[in-house]
Amino acid sequence: MAIPYLRYGYSGPNVATIRFACMVPSCKHTDHEKMLSLPGHGNRLYNTRDLLAPVDEVCICEGEWDTMTALAYGLHAVGVPGVKAWKPYMAGAFAGYKKVRIIAQMDDDGQSVKWANELASQIPAAVVQHCPHGLDLNDAHLAGRANALLKGPKAVPAGV
Repeated sequence: MAIPYLRYGYSGPNVATIRFACMVPSCKHTDHEKMLSLPGHGNRLYNTRDLLAPVDEVCICEGEWDTMTALAYGLHAVGVPGVKAWKPYMAGAFAGYKKVRIIAQMDDDGQSVKWANELASQIPAAVVQHCPHGLDLNDAHLAGRANALLKGPKAVPAGV
């Protein structure tokens, strides 16, 4: 599946890059990544158009799928294409928001929580929200557990 990264300018939306998702259900991704980028294209934030909306709150999700899930719930959301893709200069895009929710997957190795806390340390208005253990936001949605997470006041201070 192709996922376009759009940028909005004076002429409307333009495709900045495209990432590709392996959609083979039985694939274990042993000889390739789950998500592939075009050669020579670095990491970018996904769905930056939501940074142009006149709102007080935005979410940061890990990956395009979780970002799309947050959007389906009516939230303004931006995605980082994996925990290793965040660059410190990206924090400046979130200056001025009253609240920046960072949605963290509760994975077994703690990588996503560590990532979320690192982001929260760079963004003054950040709070971290934890998905149910073992689930990312999209999986929580598919399990019927995302509504309480996204609508409820379950945010915790950074570093917890």
